[in-house]
Amino acid sequence: YTICFVGTGLNRLAFATVQGKLIRDNRRGRLMLISGLLGSLVAVTCSVILFPRWLGLPDHGFGWIFLVTAGGFIAAGLSAGFIAEPADVVGTERPRPRQVFHAAWRLFWDNPAFRRIAVVGMLFISVQLAFPHYQKLGRIHLDDADEGLHLMYWVVAQNIGFGVFSIVFGRIADSRGNRLAIRIQIFLLAAVPLVAILLASPLVRDGGRLFWIPFSFLGLTPLTCRTINNYVLELAPPSEHPRYISTLSLAMAVPFVVAPFVGLLVDLIGFPPVFVGVSVIVALGGLMTIGMSEPRRDEHLE
Repeated sequence: YTICFVGTGLNRLAFATVQGKLIRDNRRGRLMLISGLLGSLVAVTCSVILFPRWLGLPDHGFGWIFLVTAGGFIAAGLSAGFIAEPADVVGTERPRPRQVFHAAWRLFWDNPAFRRIAVVGMLFISVQLAFPHYQKLGRIHLDDADEGLHLMYWVVAQNIGFGVFSIVFGRIADSRGNRLAIRIQIFLLAAVPLVAILLASPLVRDGGRLFWIPFSFLGLTPLTCRTINNYVLELAPPSEHPRYISTLSLAMAVPFVVAPFVGLLVDLIGFPPVFVGVSVIVALGGLMTIGMSEPRRDEHLE
């Protein structure tokens, strides 16, 4: 799993860096819109066709699910070879690991605009600490016979949400700036844990069957990551894109240190207090966007 997440981090770094070189600031939302819409259509179609077959297998289809996902990543990696990327000036400096971390810290400490978005990212990404527990909470309120089928519905809902929100926030990002898009996205995500708790409460009859609602809004999470990346690309000079994005990724990895403790708290005190706590932390990230600069208008940049 360590190798898996290192690969995911490299993917985000490479994608954001190349995008920063090839796509203009006010066109990155359009890229997010098109890629998100097409990606969700493909994912939903595959899920509806293939999931019912896979879920009936002895291993619940996880082998096929991961194999097809890996095939998608390989295809994406191969397609990157067809990108016409402008050449960089090759430098001779080869910094040591200690120097790299020191440079990241100096960027965080010396650049107020970047420091604020890094903290916003740290608070926002805390929404993922509850990710493994949404399924567990939903399954408690479902019949065992419905569990596999509802898992498919949740996956479909999450991908549909990603596609729909890509259309909305892609347009907002290009026309109004990434700052506003980030603000709305984070406040919507802050409400997701509360909605999940409400559906799991006695106040909602058959709430487990409505659990596709929070999953559809969880589709905002990868979209918000992309929007934050695009915001940081606007803050950074082109030559500094890799350093800014890698430092942002490092900052957003910090909350995952406490992920095991979140699971322990769920076992000790239950879902509601943990989910409410996650919601409050994410909402704080949304409040911090109110003081962020808007790079496209050069407001308050230091």
